[in-house]
Amino acid sequence: MTGFSNDGPVRFPDLDPAYLGVVERFGMPPVLCYDYDLVIQHYVEDGMSEDEAVEFFEYNVLGAWLGDRTPCFIRKGVDPEEVD
Repeated sequence: MTGFSNDGPVRFPDLDPAYLGVVERFGMPPVLCYDYDLVIQHYVEDGMSEDEAVEFFEYNVLGAWLGDRTPCFIRKGVDPEEVD
């Protein structure tokens, strides 16, 4: 992972294979977007079990707030009715 950047979106270079694009939001700066499942796959390919990869990701990456330019992660195929 890379550190906080004041002059652009926060980027996680080690997760480039999971990069999807840029998310635009009204009144907020654009952020980079990564594919949740591909991120987990990346950590599994690095030697973690799937459970370890999910725990590591959710605590260290998804749980990291790096300001308004913090990346987002998309979970494809999730039923909108199942979202909290």
